[in-house]
Amino acid sequence: GGLKMALGALPCMIERRSGHLIHISSFAVPTKQPRFTGYAASKSALDAAFQSIAGEVAHKGVYTTSVSMPLVETKMVVSKGHSYDHVTMLTIDQACEYVEHAIVTKQREVIDAPSRFLALLYFFWPSLIVALNSIVYRMEGEQPPDASEEDGAADRDGERPAAKRPRTTNAAGRKARTGRGLMSVLTWMMWFFSRLELVLA
Repeated sequence: GGLKMALGALPCMIERRSGHLIHISSFAVPTKQPRFTGYAASKSALDAAFQSIAGEVAHKGVYTTSVSMPLVETKMVVSKGHSYDHVTMLTIDQACEYVEHAIVTKQREVIDAPSRFLALLYFFWPSLIVALNSIVYRMEGEQPPDASEEDGAADRDGERPAAKRPRTTNAAGRKARTGRGLMSVLTWMMWFFSRLELVLA
């Protein structure tokens, strides 16, 4: 859909020798974030398309930009199966600043400094980023989504035996709280440096 719309708008831009296609991508693409498999795949596909289009239309006055947007405070990140309470997210206004920056500067990529650094690390040392993402994935808590709870209700009605949930020990609880605290510190630092980059740009 997004690519079809972009290709549909291109002829008019080329004719008037002026235009700018902006794709709202995701930080999940350069940082290889876990839990974003399908989302990152669709975003990176359109990123690649824009990168190819850029070479075809640059001499005709048309620009393309991919904005690697960090997490934003929207309904999209509200999930019963997973909580992002430990992550410092952008407000709607802050997310708009990223798009405004893309419009004004016409950069090929708008990406925050932490994401760019992680992408650079992945280029030289992919196994390190995979290991870091694995640690982050295991530190973030998960809960069963609504569908799983409905299955559990059906189990209680006698349709099939329900699996017993493991008990959370005090040690496991302390470990989870420590993990959340560490995640909060790391994400706050990433947010700080990303905001600093926008201010200095």
